[in-house]
Amino acid sequence: MKKQRRLKLPVAQGPEMVENKLTLEIITPDGLELRETDIDEVVLRRQEREVNYGSEVAIFPLHGMTLVKIAISPGRFRKGSLTFHFVVAGGYAEVKENQI
Repeated sequence: MKKQRRLKLPVAQGPEMVENKLTLEIITPDGLELRETDIDEVVLRRQEREVNYGSEVAIFPLHGMTLVKIAISPGRFRKGSLTFHFVVAGGYAEVKENQI
């Protein structure tokens, strides 16, 4: 029987990587409407050219940098076992360094 080798993945270190959680900010023309921290997951619906109501995009901690056009649609975020729902009237979502 062959002995299985375990992969050693790099571990991020430093104060900014201690807890991998997201921060969500919803900004309107009137200013900051919502700022929520310690989020585990954010789900938004992107707008696609062919259809008005595109596919969902799930964003988790350590997600790569992304810029997505958002459709007029409901969204949600999860903190632990609780899920919170909201509605956006279109716009853009920028994902950068665990902040949306």
